[in-house]
Amino acid sequence: ELDRLIAHIRLPPRIAPTEALKENIYATVVCTMTKIPLIIVGPPGSSKTLSFKIVTSNLQGDVSAIEDFRDPNVFKSIDPHYYQCSRHSTSIEIETVFERAIKRKKI
Repeated sequence: ELDRLIAHIRLPPRIAPTEALKENIYATVVCTMTKIPLIIVGPPGSSKTLSFKIVTSNLQGDVSAIEDFRDPNVFKSIDPHYYQCSRHSTSIEIETVFERAIKRKKI
């Protein structure tokens, strides 16, 4: 399934479709389609931010560059919420990010 999805995703030039990148893209697309919150955790350089940016650039609703992603009943435009965690992040900060996302969705 990873390779089948990646075949429809436009990757930026000189970006290798590593297993970590493909897995993160797949998880992001599936969670977006099913409206399941997703937190991608991993060491620096494991394609967390890159995969999310690739998905947001590909899934833009009816204005998506790739025709397969234009069906508004299947793929919606993504409204990203970013939060850069660190060892010093607190549960209150993370909860606040989720609360903001929920409020933005209601608007």
